[in-house]
Amino acid sequence: MIDQIERLEQRIERLVQGLDQSRQRNAELERENDRLASQIESLNQVKAHNDALNEQVHRLEEEIEAMTGKESQIRERLNQMLQKIDSIEQEVKAGGC
Repeated sequence: MIDQIERLEQRIERLVQGLDQSRQRNAELERENDRLASQIESLNQVKAHNDALNEQVHRLEEEIEAMTGKESQIRERLNQMLQKIDSIEQEVKAGGC
């Protein structure tokens, strides 16, 4: 009978130790989970910031493209005006000679 009680006591001790180990592991996993959740939140903030920056870059690229198109138009019109001025100058010189 005492042997059975001792075996039962040993089994209970092993179960308590297993339970303690499980609780420790659970606490470790909860800390790790909190750390990972914090990292995820940080990464989400970085991603949101990157998305905003990418959107701004896209808008700036569109502005540059629009300005480049306008610049080309201005250059073309300026060249046309210079050609007209050259033509008029040549006509004036030809008529004045």
